[in-house]
Amino acid sequence: MITITAQVYRELAGYCVSKLPVEACGLLSGREGIAETCWPITNREESPTAFTMDEAELDMVLEEIERSGEELVGMFHSHPTAAAKPSPFDKEHIVFPCSYLILSLASGRPRLRSYKPQEGELIPERITIIYDK
Repeated sequence: MITITAQVYRELAGYCVSKLPVEACGLLSGREGIAETCWPITNREESPTAFTMDEAELDMVLEEIERSGEELVGMFHSHPTAAAKPSPFDKEHIVFPCSYLILSLASGRPRLRSYKPQEGELIPERITIIYDK
């Protein structure tokens, strides 16, 4: 299970919508397993069906997460025209031992799903959004 604040959800969804028609991506960090900070990262692919995080931005964000005393809680990206299910590409590029969140924008209403890496697969997990943090 992943827990995110309502503010992080709004930031993540807003960023993904702002990047349409291309996929958006980034990281989530926080304390005690709660995602409290959203870190948008440039998608070098500029593609509606793929993403590669800008390496310099990624390194900078990971350093800032460490400096802030937070920990990496999740990685996110959007699917502008597809369901919030991991693609074969997503499964082949599991890099971090954290939750993988996918925001589908295919139906006009954002749909967020989360997956946990396990033995090379991405297994669905529950998302809890907290509103009073």
